[in-house]
Amino acid sequence: METSTSTPPASRAAGPYAPAAGVVGTASSSNVFIKIALDQLSNAKESKRFPALKDAIKEAQTASESSEMSLDALKVMFHPLRLACQSRQPVLTTIAIDCLGKLFSYGYWSSQSSLVAASARDSGIIADIVETICDAFSMGENTDDKVQLQIVKALLAAVTATNMLPLKYDRSYFPATGKQPDTIMAPVIHGATLLRAVRTTYNIFLLSKSSSTQIVAQASLTQIVQGIFSRVPKSFAIQANRLSDGPTSIGGDGNAEALGSTGVPGVPASVTGSVTDSPTMTAATMNSAESPSPSLPRSSTSGAPRRADLRKSEDMMSLPPPHAESELDLCIQDAYLVLRAMCKLSMKPIPTTEGPTDLKSHAMRSKLLSLHLVHSILSTHVSIFFTPAPSLFAIDTSLPPPSPVSLLFIHSVKQYLCLTLSRNALSVVPQVFDISMDIFSRVLVDLRTLLKKELSVIFTEIIIPIVEAKSSVTFHQRVSLFRSLGRLLADPGSDAGRLLVEIFLNYDCDVEATSAKENIWERLISSLSRALTLHHSSDPSTTPHSQSPPQSRADPSVASGAIPIPPAITTANLATFTREQVRELYSSSGDYVELKKRALEVLVRGVLKPLVWWCTSRADANALAWLSLNNAAASEAIGDEGSNGELSLLEGGQEEAGRSNFVREDDPSQFETLRQRKQILLEGITRFNTKPKKGIQFLLESGFIASRTKKDIAMFLLTTEGLSKSMIGEFLGEGDEEHIAIMHAFVEELDFVDMPFLDAIRHFLQHFRLPGEAQKIDRLMLKFAERFHNDNPNKFATADTAYVLAFSVIMLNSDQHNPQVKKRMTKADFLKNNSGIDDGKNLDPEFLGSIFDDIKTNEIILKEEHAEKAPAKPTSLSLFPGVNIPAIPGIPGLIPSVGQAQFDMASESVALKTEALFNNIMKSGKRQSSVSTDEGTGSVSDQASLITGASTAGSDFSGGTTLSMFYSASHYEHVRPMFQGTWMSILTAISGSLQETEDAETVALALEGFRHAIWLTCMFDLELERKAFVSTLAKFTQLGNVAEMKQKSIEAIKALLTIGHTLGNRLSEGWMDIVQCVSQLERLQILDANANRCVFACPCLRHQALFEPALLVTWLARSSTDLRGRKDNGPTPKKEIKEDIAAVASSQSMTLMVDKIFTSSVRLSGPAIVLFVRALCSVSWDEICASATSEHPRMYCLQRLVEISYYNMRRIRFEWVNIWAILGPHFNMVGSHSNPQVCFFALDKLRQLAAKFLEIDELPNFKFQKDFLRPFEYVMGTSTDPKTKDMVLTCLQQMIQAKASSLKSGWKAIFGALSKAAQEERENLVLLGFDLVKSNYKANFETIVSNLAFSDCITCLVEFCKNKNFPKTSLQSIELLKQTIPRIYEIATGTHTPRFEKSASTAADEVLPTPDEANFRVLFPILFALYEVVMTGDLEVRTRGLQYLFETIKQYGDTFSADSWEVVTKGVLFPIFDDLKLSKSEHTKFANKEDFSVWLSTTLIQALRLFVELFGVFYTTLQPYIDGMFDLLVICMTQENETLARIGSTCLQSFVESNAAKFDEAMWDKICREFRRLFELTTPDGLFFDYHEQVPEMPDASSGSLALPLLEFIDGVPILVGRRQPLRSEYQGLIVKCVLHLLVIQTLQEVLLAGDNQNPDVVLNAMSGDHVLDLLDCLERSYNFARAFNRDMELRIALYRMGFMKQLPNLLKQETSSIAIYITVLVKLFMDTAPERVERRSTIGGRLLPLFHQVIDHFHNLDVDVKKRNVTAWKPAVISVITALAELDDERFKIIVPEFYMEVLDLLLHQDVDGDIRTVLYAMLARCGGLFGIVKVDVENAQGLN
Repeated sequence: METSTSTPPASRAAGPYAPAAGVVGTASSSNVFIKIALDQLSNAKESKRFPALKDAIKEAQTASESSEMSLDALKVMFHPLRLACQSRQPVLTTIAIDCLGKLFSYGYWSSQSSLVAASARDSGIIADIVETICDAFSMGENTDDKVQLQIVKALLAAVTATNMLPLKYDRSYFPATGKQPDTIMAPVIHGATLLRAVRTTYNIFLLSKSSSTQIVAQASLTQIVQGIFSRVPKSFAIQANRLSDGPTSIGGDGNAEALGSTGVPGVPASVTGSVTDSPTMTAATMNSAESPSPSLPRSSTSGAPRRADLRKSEDMMSLPPPHAESELDLCIQDAYLVLRAMCKLSMKPIPTTEGPTDLKSHAMRSKLLSLHLVHSILSTHVSIFFTPAPSLFAIDTSLPPPSPVSLLFIHSVKQYLCLTLSRNALSVVPQVFDISMDIFSRVLVDLRTLLKKELSVIFTEIIIPIVEAKSSVTFHQRVSLFRSLGRLLADPGSDAGRLLVEIFLNYDCDVEATSAKENIWERLISSLSRALTLHHSSDPSTTPHSQSPPQSRADPSVASGAIPIPPAITTANLATFTREQVRELYSSSGDYVELKKRALEVLVRGVLKPLVWWCTSRADANALAWLSLNNAAASEAIGDEGSNGELSLLEGGQEEAGRSNFVREDDPSQFETLRQRKQILLEGITRFNTKPKKGIQFLLESGFIASRTKKDIAMFLLTTEGLSKSMIGEFLGEGDEEHIAIMHAFVEELDFVDMPFLDAIRHFLQHFRLPGEAQKIDRLMLKFAERFHNDNPNKFATADTAYVLAFSVIMLNSDQHNPQVKKRMTKADFLKNNSGIDDGKNLDPEFLGSIFDDIKTNEIILKEEHAEKAPAKPTSLSLFPGVNIPAIPGIPGLIPSVGQAQFDMASESVALKTEALFNNIMKSGKRQSSVSTDEGTGSVSDQASLITGASTAGSDFSGGTTLSMFYSASHYEHVRPMFQGTWMSILTAISGSLQETEDAETVALALEGFRHAIWLTCMFDLELERKAFVSTLAKFTQLGNVAEMKQKSIEAIKALLTIGHTLGNRLSEGWMDIVQCVSQLERLQILDANANRCVFACPCLRHQALFEPALLVTWLARSSTDLRGRKDNGPTPKKEIKEDIAAVASSQSMTLMVDKIFTSSVRLSGPAIVLFVRALCSVSWDEICASATSEHPRMYCLQRLVEISYYNMRRIRFEWVNIWAILGPHFNMVGSHSNPQVCFFALDKLRQLAAKFLEIDELPNFKFQKDFLRPFEYVMGTSTDPKTKDMVLTCLQQMIQAKASSLKSGWKAIFGALSKAAQEERENLVLLGFDLVKSNYKANFETIVSNLAFSDCITCLVEFCKNKNFPKTSLQSIELLKQTIPRIYEIATGTHTPRFEKSASTAADEVLPTPDEANFRVLFPILFALYEVVMTGDLEVRTRGLQYLFETIKQYGDTFSADSWEVVTKGVLFPIFDDLKLSKSEHTKFANKEDFSVWLSTTLIQALRLFVELFGVFYTTLQPYIDGMFDLLVICMTQENETLARIGSTCLQSFVESNAAKFDEAMWDKICREFRRLFELTTPDGLFFDYHEQVPEMPDASSGSLALPLLEFIDGVPILVGRRQPLRSEYQGLIVKCVLHLLVIQTLQEVLLAGDNQNPDVVLNAMSGDHVLDLLDCLERSYNFARAFNRDMELRIALYRMGFMKQLPNLLKQETSSIAIYITVLVKLFMDTAPERVERRSTIGGRLLPLFHQVIDHFHNLDVDVKKRNVTAWKPAVISVITALAELDDERFKIIVPEFYMEVLDLLLHQDVDGDIRTVLYAMLARCGGLFGIVKVDVENAQGLN
C-alpha cells in the first residue's frame, strides 16, 4: 500500500476545558489537575464513607510524586477517580469527572503517548476512562444535574481531543485532486468508545429533567457530531470532473449493504429487529448500531467475483494497530458509525404508549434530535459523501483495486438516508415532517448525482403523492411540503435552475424510467397546478381553529460550511398538543388560501424564476441579444437574486469511457431525441399492456428490442419497468413455438443457485403474474422445475420433483388465500398430496411443513400488491393506496383518535412500500450489472446509450457497468421542452390563482409567474404559448369592463406594461394585447366620472383645453364598447369607476410606464418594431371604427403611431421600409375615413412626418420618399370627401413650398396625387391641382427631371388632358406638354444647364448615358403621353395631340437610333391602330360605339395619313416596319367601313406613288404580295357552291366546320363539287367582299396608272416586268372569277332564290373593270420601248391579242334589249381594245389590225354603238385607210379624236 507520511507536530488541546491561548498542556501541568482532584477527594467529607477510596487516594498521591511515569502508575492515579465516579456521591463524582475532562482538554494523554499507545484504541486506559465517565450516568434520569453536566463536558472534551499526526493514505484510493494536507487531527477515541460517548450524551439529553442540561447536552452532541465529520479533510472528496473516471452507476449499487432479511422487504435487520422500543440510546441500542450489517441476498452473490463488500461494523470497531490502518480511515469509519446510528435512531417507531403526537416524549425528542443532526451533517459536511472510504468495504485483494469512485462514502450510507426519509417523511407531527423535508432538500441538492433512482422513488411515492392529494394526507403535510419546496428552490445556493433541468433530463427523458410515474418534472408541475385550481368549499367544521399546532421551523439550507443551529428540543420548549391541535394535525382540510399561496410560491419562485435565471446564466450573448432592449429593466422584471449557476457536483462535457466519439454531455438535440424515444417506448409499453403481441411487434419496429430473438425479447420482459405482470404471464404462457422459446429464455436468465425452494418460487413469481389457464401454468412450472434442478442438482432426485412440488405450492397458495374456498387444506393433506414425489421417495416432512406454514402466513403475491391486500374497512378517506381509515361522521376530513393508529399504519405501509422499491433498485442494479458483464451489450443498454458522455456515479464492484447514468445539465435549451410540456398546467395554475384571490401577496406572486413564463416563451420563441400567456394576462386587466376593475387589475396592467417594456423584442403577436391595454388605459383615464372637468388626452382635440360634459357623456356611453366595436350583450348597470382605481390609472407613474413603451421602441429590433407597429395600427383602426360616428373620434393610438415614427425615423432603411409598409396602408385607410376629423388629423400628422422625413437625405435611385408620400396619392384617389382632397392638395402645396429642394423620389408620389386630382369632377380641385403642376413646371422643372420624375410629371399632364369636363384646362395642359418638348430636349442634349445639384445631375447622367439615347429617353414619355391623349382626349385635344406627336417625331426622328424607332413604332405609332385589329365587341378604349365611330372618322383617318406619310419621310429608317404598315393598310382596306377602306386605299396609293423611285426589288415584292393578299381577302369565294346536287343540311354555325375549300378552276370553269352553300349570316360578308374587291381593283388601277404630264407612268416605269405581270395576274384572276360567276346563270338564280339579294346577283363591274385595267396596262407594256419591255413583248402580245378577240366577241353577243346594262358596262373594255389597236406602231398595226378588222367593223352594226365607240372606230379606220394606202388621212386629226 502506497502511503504518504510526514513528521507529526505537537498535539493540541480541545474541548470545554481548553487552556488559554498559547498554553500547551504537558504531563507535569496535567499532574497538577490530578493532584488537586486527589486533594479535593481526600478532603471531601463524603469520601470518609469509602475506605477503599481513601486508600486509593493515598496510593495515587504517592504515584503522582514519582519522577518517572509508568502505565501502572497511570492506572494507580486513575483508580481513585474511578472509585469516586462509582460512589454515586454527586460531590465526589463531580470532582473526578471534572479532573478526567481536563486531562483530555489539556492533552495529557498525548504527553503520555508512549505509555498509552498500545491502549489508545477501544480497549485500554483511555477506553476505561471514557467508560467510567459514561457509567457515572448509570442512575439515568435520577443522576444529579451537576453530574450530568460534568459528564457532558467531559465526554465532549474526550471526543474533541485530538493529536496532530502525519497523514497516511493510500493514493490508489485517494487520488490527488490538488495539494493535500500533511497532517491530520487524529481523535483520541474511535469506534465503540466513541459511540459509547455519543450514546451517553444522547441519553442525558433525553432523560435529564433539567432544561438547561438538555440544552447543554443537545449543543454538546451537535458539537461532537460536527467534530467527528470535520476530521475528514475535504480535499479528499472527488471533484465533479473525477466522477466519470470509471464505469459507474447511480442508484441500485449492488455492492452496498443489502436491505432485507427481516421479513419486511427492503428494511435492514438492524433497523427493524434490533432497535428496541426504548427511546433511550441504551447499550442494547448502540450494540445494534455496532452489529454486523446483514449479508447480501444469495441471488446477488452469484456471477462475477466480488471486488469489495461493505464491511461489518464489528470489524470496524475491532481495528488493528494504527500502523495497519491510517488515521484517515479511522475518521471515516467514525463518521460512518455515527451517521448510521443517527439514521437508525431517527427510524425508530414511536411507541403506542407514548402517542405519536406527544412532542415531550423521549421517543419524539430522540427522533427530532437525530433528524436535526442528520440534517446538520448533510448541510455542512457534504464533501464527505464524495470521499472514498475503502476501509468501509471488504476489498478482494486478489483482484485489481476498484475505482475510487466505486468506494465513495455515500455508497455505505445511502440506504440509511433513504430509510430515514421514508420513515419520517409521512409523519403527521409538523416538527418531524418539516425537518424530514429539509433533509430531503439537502439530499436532492447535494447528492442527487449519486442517488438518482432513490430520489425517483422518494418523488414518486412520497413527494408527488403529497402534492397531488386532495384529502389523502394531512393538510399540514401539504402546506409544509410547499414551504419546504419553496425554500429549497428559491435558495440561490441550491442552483434550482440546474436542479430542475437535471430532474427533467434524468427522469422525464430517461428511457429507463418506463413508468409514467417517473416523469417527475411533468407530474410535479401538473400536481402543483391541480393543487392551485381545485376549489374547496368553506366548511366551518373543517376550518382550522385559531389555536394551530406548534410549528417547528427548521433552519433553511445554509451555505456550505455553516452549521445550522437546530431549535432547542427540550421539554420546556416543546409544547404539548391540545386536543384541538391534534384534531388539526390529522385533518385533511384547512386554510386553503394559505396552501394555494405556498403552492403558487413554489411554482413561481421555485420553478419559473430559477428556470429564467438558468437560461440567463447559461445562454450566450447572441441568444440573449433580444434582451438588450433594456437589460436593467429586464433584470428588475425577473427578480433581484442571481444564480450561482455552478453548484452542481457534475460538470458537462465528460466523455464516456470506451467511446471513440466525443458527444456533448447534454446535447439538447440528442436529449430531445431521447425524450421522443421515451415517449415511443411508453407507447410500446402501453400497447403491450393491452395486447402483448402487438406491443412486442411495435417495440421491435421501434428498435427497443434489438432483434426478434428469444434472448432479446426475454431480457426486455425481464428488465423493463412498467410492463404489466399479468400481460407478461399471458405472453409467456402462450403455446406456440416462438412464445415457448421466449419463455425458456426468460427463465434461463433467472438465478436460483443455493436458493431455498420456496424462496426460488417466490423469486420466480415476482417477475410475472401466473395466467389463469392451467396449460399455461403447466408450461411455466415445467421450465421453472428444470431451471431450479439445474442450479441445485442435489436438492431433489429429478426435475419432476421440483415440478410437482411447485405446482402443489401454487395450489396451496390459492387454497389458503382464496376467500371463496370454504374448506381449506390442512398440513396433513398437503403432506399426503406430496408423498412419494421425489422419485418414489417422500420429501422431508419438516421441509414440507415449513413450506405449508410459510405459505399459510405469507401469501405468494407480487410486491406491488402488498398494500392492496391490506384489510379493507369502510371509509370515506383514502389516505394511502390500499389503506382505509374510517372517518368521524359529521366531520369530513378529520381522522378520529381511534383511527390515529390506523393512520400511522398507513404511513408505515407507504414507508415499507418505498423501502421495498429501494431494495428493488439495488437488485435491479445487480441484475443489470450481471447482464452487462456477461453479455456485453443488450437491447436496454442500447436504449440507455442513445446519449453518451454523461457523468455517472456509483459502481458495481464486479466490474460491470450498470445502465443508470446521471446527466448533468449545462445547456439552457433544455428548458424549451420542459416548458412546452407543462405550459398549459402553469398557465392554468397562475391564472386560476389570480382569478380567485384578492390578496396582494398572491396577486404579486401570480403576476410574477406571468412575467417569468412570458420571458421563457420569448426566450425560446414559443408563439402559441406566448400568445396564451399574454392574452390571459391582458384579460385580468379588466379594462374592457372598467366598473369591475380592482386593485389586482391595476397590478396586471403594470405587469403587462413591464413586459412590453422589457421583452418587446420577442413579444411577436403579443404586442396586440399590450397595445390594446395601453389604448384602454387611456380610455380609462378620461372616464373619471367624479371630475366635472378633465383634460382630454385625445391628440385630435388638443385645441380644446378642457373636456366638455357633453363629450364625457359620449365617452361614457362608449365605455361599454371594446376596441373592436363589439358591445356587451348583457345588462349594463350604472356603476361608477372606483376613485382609487381611477386615481392609480391616471397617476404619473402609470403614465410614465406607458411612455416608456413608446420611447423605448427605438431599441426594439427590426422584426419587433414591425410587429409593434402592426399591433398599434390595428388598435388604432379599431379605435377609429369604434368611435366613427362620434363627434370627437378616438385617435390616441394614431397619435402614438406618429410619435414612434418620429422616434424610429433614423433607423436603417431596411428596417424603416418594413415599418412604413405597415404605416403607409394604415395612413391610407385613416386618411380615407368617412369622418373628416380623422382624415384631417391623419393628413396633418402625415404632413408633419413628411417634413421630418424629407430632412433625411435620399441617395439616387431609391424610392423611400415616394413610399412615404404615397398615402397622399391613395387618399386623393379613394376619398369621397372634397374637403379631404382639398386638404391633400393643400398639404402637398405646403410641402413643396417648404421642402422642394429636399424632394427626390417624393416627386413621383406628388405627381401621382396630382394625377388623381386631374381626374376629379370638381373644378376647384382640378384647377388647384393644375396650378400646382404649372408652378412646379416653372420653378422646379430641372429638379423634377434630375430626380427621374419627369415621366410622372408628363403622366400628370396627360391626366389633365384627358379630363373632358374641363376642356380649357385640357387645352392648357396639352400646350404645356408641347412646351415641355424643347425644354427637356435642351436638358437631355446638354445645351442647357439644369439648375440642380451636382449629385442630382450625376444621377440624371446615369439615366441618360449617351447623347444618342439621351434625347429619346426624355422624348419618349412625351410621345407616349401624346399617344394617350390621341386615344382618350376630347376631339380638339386629341387633334392637337396627334399633330404634336407626328411633328415631334418628324422634328427629332433623325436623332433616333434603330432601337429607339422600334420603341416608338411598337409603343406609340402602331398602338394607335390597335382597335382596328379587334372585332366589334372587343373595342376597349372607347366607352361606346359612337365614340369609336367619331374617333374613326376623324382622328384615325388623320393618324393613318400622317403615319403613312411618316414612312415616306423616314423610309430608310422605317423599312423594318413596312410590313406592319402594310398589314395596317390591309386591315383598313378590308374593313366594312367604306370610308376607312377608301382612306386605306388612298394611303396605299399615295405611299407607292410617292416612294416608287425609292423601292427596290424586295420592296416591290412586298407590294405585290400585299396586293395579292388584298385580292385573296376580298374575293367572295363563298358565292360558288354546288347547286346541282341536293344541298345537304346546313351545319351549325357554332360547330366550327364552316370553312370552305379553296376554289379551283379548270379551263375557266370553277369546280363546285362538295362546296356548300353560304349561310344566311355570311351573305353580308360576301357582299362586303364584292365591294371591297372593286375598291382593291380601283386601287391597283390608280397605282399602276399613276403619273403626271412630266412623269407619266411613274409607277409602271419603276416596276419590273415580273412585278407588273404579277399584279396583272391578280386582275386576270379577278376577271376570270367574275366572268365565271356572271356566265353561270343557274348559280346566280340559286343565290337569288336563297335570298342572297333582292335582285339577281352579278359581278359585272368587277369583270369589266378588271379586264379594262388589265388591257390598258398590257397595252402600255406592249407599246413600251424600254429594252426590258421589248424583250417581253411577244409574251405580252400572246396575252393581249386573244383577250382582244374575247372582248370584242363578247360585246357582239350582248343583246341590247335584254342586257343593256351589260352593254354599257362592257363599252369601256371595247373602247380600250380599239384604242390599243389604233395606237399600235405602223409595223405591228399592219400585222395585227387585219386580224381584227372585220370584228371591229361589225361593231358598227351593234345596236348600242354610242359616240365614244364611234370616235375610236373612226380613228382606227382612218389610220387603216392611210397606212394601207386606201385614202390619205390626216393622222394627227384622227388621233386628236381620241
